[in-house]
Amino acid sequence: MDSPTDAILVATIGNKALIKIEGKGSFSNSPALKQFYQTMIREKIDEFFVDLRNCPAMDSTFLGTLVALRSSLQRAGLGRVHLICPNPRNLEVIRNLGIDSLFEMDLNGSSWPGLRDAQALPPTTASRAELTQTSLEAHQSLVAAHPGNEIKFKHVIEFLKEDLDKLTNHRDP
Repeated sequence: MDSPTDAILVATIGNKALIKIEGKGSFSNSPALKQFYQTMIREKIDEFFVDLRNCPAMDSTFLGTLVALRSSLQRAGLGRVHLICPNPRNLEVIRNLGIDSLFEMDLNGSSWPGLRDAQALPPTTASRAELTQTSLEAHQSLVAAHPGNEIKFKHVIEFLKEDLDKLTNHRDP
């Protein structure tokens, strides 16, 4: 369960964006992250710095959303994603999923010296279908990034597809 203090703070300077995770990175704040980065890419922000100093844990949906951010930048012909100060637990998960090579790793926090004028993203108002869609896309991104993840997330992806189908095709009598 996410804490009411979990937040994502964002700032932009020129063509760079800072995303500071305060608390857990999870399925519940992934839609807000996705909406933010999609808007920034449309505005040609080409480099993202994700500050994980105060992020004790990230779930697979959140990690997949970061992979999708990187893929979106590539498709747009833009820049890179830097992960700043991931703790040992988060770094181990990133490496175990085989996605560490997708990111610039900044273990000491030197690539972005401070928070500057970051603003909190508003809490997500995503529907259950939107949360499920974001989670499905995130897990598909993890599999696309590293084929070894297919065995880890095959059943999750199947479940999410079924759940999304029920949510989007449900008709009240």
